Amino acid sequence: MARLISMAVIGLILTGANAHAGIGNDDGMVAGGVRVEGVSAAGQTPASRSVSGFQRERGGASRRDPDLLKDFATTDGAASTPKHAKAAAAKHLLICCDFWIFDAWVELFDDIDRDGHYTYFRVGFDVDTALTEADVYTRLFLRGANGVWNLIYESEVFPIFGSSGSDDYEVETELVAGYPTGDYDVLIEVYDAYYDELVVEYGPAESSALSYVPLEDVASDGLTAPPVSISSGGGGGAVSLELLGLMLAAAGMQIRGRRRTG
Repeated sequence: MARLISMAVIGLILTGANAHAGIGNDDGMVAGGVRVEGVSAAGQTPASRSVSGFQRERGGASRRDPDLLKDFATTDGAASTPKHAKAAAAKHLLICCDFWIFDAWVELFDDIDRDGHYTYFRVGFDVDTALTEADVYTRLFLRGANGVWNLIYESEVFPIFGSSGSDDYEVETELVAGYPTGDYDVLIEVYDAYYDELVVEYGPAESSALSYVPLEDVASDGLTAPPVSISSGGGGGAVSLELLGLMLAAAGMQIRGRRRTG
């Protein structure tokens, strides 16, 4: 009897896990925590989480505290298309030319499936100015195979000091969804906070470091299998994995006990 109970419980586990994980379906589901080849994030709304700050604030840490990452969502369609420096700075040409990006770089993190595409990346850059000091903010864009620039982050206002090398700024981003596996271009826009106008843009045309960056969202990089909940379907509630584990253990103890007494 105990053997029958244990086999029945195992069957429930397998049946419930298959139903929950979508095994056998052709809809791009993830089975047992292993990414099914061909899963695509195409068609999903782009979603990401970012945090920014001066490079010196990070200290010796390789990355910033993940608890500081915040969701960022574009609130209007126009924000998905970057402006052009010449048009945006037409009213303040002199101020435009008093700003420039000395250098920019990209660092990559997190590639669970080891396909050479990363879900977490850092964009660092050094904004300089001919002024003694200025307040600016930055916007960061990604462009994939579809050719569309997606705004992924807009920073708070921060100060820069002449041509100082101690005010390097960084934006760390985790791609959550809507970014299928591929090579992406990065575009940095810097705005003068006083006039609220674009004064510098720096992207793949200015540096090869910001082109063909291998990225993908976390859904494309592999998922952890979610908890399995098996419903009885008859109003009897659901059986958790923990409870099923206890039932299996009890059945096993009964079997071992009978073997000893037999």
